[in-house]
Amino acid sequence: MASKTTGNIDVNPTKDNFYLGKDDGVSVAINNRNTFGLEFKIRVEKYNAITKKWDISKALEMSEGGMQAKEKITDTYLFHYFFKSGVGTYRLYMEFYQFGTAKPMKVGYLTTSSFYIKK
Repeated sequence: MASKTTGNIDVNPTKDNFYLGKDDGVSVAINNRNTFGLEFKIRVEKYNAITKKWDISKALEMSEGGMQAKEKITDTYLFHYFFKSGVGTYRLYMEFYQFGTAKPMKVGYLTTSSFYIKK
């Protein structure tokens, strides 16, 4: 599990394996090192071992909360909403936008390191 960085924003799943029935969902630590607030969108991608490609499991949508300048948070994405495709290998695609600007300004985007959902 490795942290990924874009535009002074660090993103890291909190562990490699998440368990259905034991964990509430997938927890991701996000650190905004910028002097401005952020909003972000997320998309869930599941690895397809047959085609050897990442399939979209949950379409790109705005996160429910933003981040303040210099803030660190841990967001939990619930299994029953974001990971309906069940067990497997996943990653998150995330886009970050500067908060409070008249026209949303994209700060950066990334995909997290892969993690596993197990029974």
